[in-house]
Amino acid sequence: MLKAKKDAVSDMAETVTEMPSVMADLENIVQKAVAAAVEVIRQEFSQRLSVLEARLETDEARLVDMESTGIGQSSVDDQTLAKELEAVKRMSRGSALQANDNEQYSRRNNLRIKGLKLKTECTSHECTTAVVEFFRTQMHCRVDADNIDTAQCSSS
Repeated sequence: MLKAKKDAVSDMAETVTEMPSVMADLENIVQKAVAAAVEVIRQEFSQRLSVLEARLETDEARLVDMESTGIGQSSVDDQTLAKELEAVKRMSRGSALQANDNEQYSRRNNLRIKGLKLKTECTSHECTTAVVEFFRTQMHCRVDADNIDTAQCSSS
């Protein structure tokens, strides 16, 4: 039994002495595997970076083309359109005011009085005075000259 113990101890001693060489082999294998993995990852990143750079260059070229063809001028066009729109709005407002002014002289807002005896050539003031007098004496209504915008004599 002693011999068996000695053999076991000597086997252990050999194993312990062989251990550093096995560890060194393992370290070499791991280093090679890590170096290979790092190289593969480096290549993958390099490829992806190249693809991204190519896309960036393409997008930059497209942007330069768009700017040179006038897409950058849209703000100028927008400003021109805004000015034209404002001018049209002013003209529309002016037309509406003019239509409102014209409406006050339409037939439904006018009063025609026939049969007043006036001179054939009378002024607007004389006509207004005659109308005010007619309403006061004949119609028994109080009408001031300020209530009459325009009065004119006609021969018909």
